[in-house]
Amino acid sequence: SNTANRISLALSFWKKGSVQIDPYHQFSIDLCFRDGHYYCDKSPGVSFLALPFVGAAYTVLQAAGRTDNLDKFDPVFSSDEFPEPNVNFKFLLIAGTLVVSLIGAIAVVVMYQLMLLFGSTQRVAILFALLLGFGTPLGVWATTMFGHAPAASFLLFGVTLGFYLTEFGCKNYFVKTLLWIVTGIILAYSVWIEYTAAVPACFLGLSFIAMMTAKGYSLRQISFEVTMMCCGAVPIACCFFVYNTIAFGSPFQLGYRFSVGFPEMEDGLYGIKLPDLHVLFLTLFSFQHGILWFSPVLFLSPFYAVLNIKQGRYRILNLVCLFILIYYFSINSAYAYWAQTYLSCRHVTAAMPFLIIPIGLAWSHLGKNLRTITGILMVISFVACFSAMNVPASSEFMNAKNKIAFVLLQFVTGNVRNLPYYLGLNTYLAIGILLFVWLVTGRLLWKYSQPLTK
Repeated sequence: SNTANRISLALSFWKKGSVQIDPYHQFSIDLCFRDGHYYCDKSPGVSFLALPFVGAAYTVLQAAGRTDNLDKFDPVFSSDEFPEPNVNFKFLLIAGTLVVSLIGAIAVVVMYQLMLLFGSTQRVAILFALLLGFGTPLGVWATTMFGHAPAASFLLFGVTLGFYLTEFGCKNYFVKTLLWIVTGIILAYSVWIEYTAAVPACFLGLSFIAMMTAKGYSLRQISFEVTMMCCGAVPIACCFFVYNTIAFGSPFQLGYRFSVGFPEMEDGLYGIKLPDLHVLFLTLFSFQHGILWFSPVLFLSPFYAVLNIKQGRYRILNLVCLFILIYYFSINSAYAYWAQTYLSCRHVTAAMPFLIIPIGLAWSHLGKNLRTITGILMVISFVACFSAMNVPASSEFMNAKNKIAFVLLQFVTGNVRNLPYYLGLNTYLAIGILLFVWLVTGRLLWKYSQPLTK
């Protein structure tokens, strides 16, 4: 439903330049209804990023003469409570998901580069880049067209560029100007991907000012670089306001104001009230929703952030990581629909890069015992998240009282859905192929990279 909603917007915009999704509204319960028309109630950034992919897929369908029934249900599933889109519309769903997966893959590379900027060896950088992509829920949510993983990725892109520019600078005036503008574009676009990214994006901008001040930048230098960053953010903000005006009648009106079938969105700030400590506990530790069952290494992040601050390693950046961690988990615990998810609580996904950064920064300074404990928790996180990536999302998955046990059982018994499976291979062979790719890739990375410690 969430994905179909975003695809419907991309398809309507590609075909007619319209943000109304009337022909395809039946595929989703995540809807806005205003003045007799249906709209996507999600932040539209992912839909617009997917336009080239959806457009290419639509062109292929058009050439094959298979675009006449895109608004029809699949007759095979017509008797189900929630009918499924037809196979041609599903083809567009897959195409749209590719952009999310691509952005997630780029995030892994960017995390690698960020770790190198911190002075890590290649193996450390590779380890924590892979941990972000395959040992946290970011990798899982990068296999479907939700906004959480792209929002996390764009925030990571923004902090990496900002950190590079403030810590190392750039002697080429033109390149420096361009990179600050790109930083502003990226941070602003993260908000268009997921509205809750607005606070972290603004906080990152402020943290860059603090970093520049700590580095002894002059007021003129700081003013120039902040201005360039704002120049990048303004065009995205204008697109945001134009879209809201066309779809919802006001530049400051969000689609959630007109959501259909979600009455609690009218309470508080679009369903967000005061944080609930009980929900926070469930988000972290419960068998049904606890994120630490799938990525237990994240438990160490706030402790390592504090350790880094005490030992003087990039204090401002670690404070930013702590703030973003607290922000996203507080928002999730305050949200009316916090529990509507498959893998743990999806609304904290955008915090994943900022949970990994403190662990990566602390790694080379840990004693043998702490490093061993951290390594064991990493391995558990890899196994749990890899299993979750391959298990199909289903009502049983969503309602499972013990999600980690459910995922591992499904994985071990061969109930997987991945690319080799959809190519017609046996389920265990499908798993084996992915594991073989991991083994070969890991061996090559290990062989040709620098050691884990200097």
